[in-house]
Amino acid sequence: MFKPSRTVLVLLSLGLGCAASESGIEPKSAAEARAESSRKASAGQQESYRLQVGDEIDVKFYYAPELNETAIIRPDGRIALQLVGEISSAGLTPAELQSTLTEKFSSFLQRPQVAVLLRKLTPQRAYIGGEVATPGVVALHGPTTVLDAIVQTGGAKNTAEMASVIVLRRNGTSSPVFYRLDLKAHLAMEANEDIPLEPLDLVFVPKSYIAHLNQIVEQYIEKLIPVDRSFGLYYNLGPNVIK
Repeated sequence: MFKPSRTVLVLLSLGLGCAASESGIEPKSAAEARAESSRKASAGQQESYRLQVGDEIDVKFYYAPELNETAIIRPDGRIALQLVGEISSAGLTPAELQSTLTEKFSSFLQRPQVAVLLRKLTPQRAYIGGEVATPGVVALHGPTTVLDAIVQTGGAKNTAEMASVIVLRRNGTSSPVFYRLDLKAHLAMEANEDIPLEPLDLVFVPKSYIAHLNQIVEQYIEKLIPVDRSFGLYYNLGPNVIK
């Protein structure tokens, strides 16, 4: 079940730091999460794939093939390309990275035509942290709920506040969407509070009730997990990757 690894880094969102600085961001409910998923499904909307650490991509130039490169997104979420150097890539869609590269290479080429092609993808995954037996990355091989993922990490500790489990979701926005689930009521079959995970979700099982998003960043993430705000948010997940 557990596969040792060196430092594992996951990008959550480029906007979490800004979102947390806003006072008292209220969470959404499990019902709102399901309603949003149903709305997307009925509208035929599909969230574009977001690049992850370990993905292999081709960067191709229509009129400057000598600049074509194949790159693997490093654990720090970046790729290195000739002429432009280090480029933040993890968490972006291929179209967003293509736009970034077009802007960067415009200093060297006239009207650069750049394409970003996916060559090899890493498994979709989510991060489970806080009061669980073994915090880490859960690979999403199929439909996986928040409770499924907590079980995969060895289950919640006795110190966990299951009535206030937090899910942070990128959701295609610059700031993450903030959900609070009462899994205590769910386990007691008093309410339907479990929801399916989406790639790059961050699930946090706290010790005490969480009322606002800034509580997570100020009380937990900043103290327990290194944060590099100059690039985005990466979480040092320790030695275990859940398979």
